[in-house]
Amino acid sequence: MIKAANSSPGVGLVGPMTNCANGTQNVAEISYDPETLEGFEAFARSWQKRLLDRVHEEHRVIGFCMLIRREVIDQIGGLDSSFGTGNFEDDDYCMRALVAGFRILFAEEVFVHHFGNTTFKGEKIDCDATVLGNWNLFKDKWRLSADLGCREGYEVAEILAQAFEPAIHTEPLFSRGLSSLELPYSRAFNFLLADADERTIRDAVSSFLRAFQAGSDVALHVLCGKEIEKIQEIVESVIEGLGLDSENIPDVSLLAAPDSPLELPRYVLAADAVLGSRRVLMGARDLGIPALFGADPEEMRALLSEKPGVPR
Repeated sequence: MIKAANSSPGVGLVGPMTNCANGTQNVAEISYDPETLEGFEAFARSWQKRLLDRVHEEHRVIGFCMLIRREVIDQIGGLDSSFGTGNFEDDDYCMRALVAGFRILFAEEVFVHHFGNTTFKGEKIDCDATVLGNWNLFKDKWRLSADLGCREGYEVAEILAQAFEPAIHTEPLFSRGLSSLELPYSRAFNFLLADADERTIRDAVSSFLRAFQAGSDVALHVLCGKEIEKIQEIVESVIEGLGLDSENIPDVSLLAAPDSPLELPRYVLAADAVLGSRRVLMGARDLGIPALFGADPEEMRALLSEKPGVPR
């Protein structure tokens, strides 16, 4: 696969041939036992010898086995965690790579066995429901017709006609090597709320205001994106709904959007605890930063006790 990646300019992704896939990546006829893998090595050796150095270009490689060049990661980042445990996250990554100007190849001489859906079976996840839900996410992200059925597939040309938009098509990787940003109104303990929907913002702000009093050495920083005025209205309505005086509450700061999606990890690193979208929470956990999957006043207060010298 490395050889295929280096075979011609512009190649960003490479996939193998396999027994369990859609499209030209799939090999329908195999001469080994797909359950026990008896005879697999002999089949794979024969396959490689017969198809040595052969490649063909495609628009999609499934994510069970994918070579990604570093240049691709530098430009478009990682997988979009909005797709959760799987289904269409690989389609999305391939489309993002293509609109960014990279090519996708199959290394025909490489054959990798794929058992298929073992994650879903092992975790007892409803695969059909996940496919449908992620199909709707994919359609929305790529501005496809809402009436388009999952079994109909999609026209790659329609997607490739779209321009590469970093704010939409880049998914930042959380790196331990990044330096953090200084947060405004920084306190002894700082919560960060990032990349969240309206309901999550309401719940998080409400929990924070119920958890702490004015003068507490804590702050909630809300990363607003481009909708800072709308989010300010949400915060004000939560304050009013709780019957609080806006001059007598713990610190809540609204942060403008970072210049690049790749800046998001630096905001995460500046916080002591993080709330927000699944992507942000997963990234925070990877860095060892507490991530609150459900904003709760007691949970918020409990985190402070884990940091020495921070008054409740």
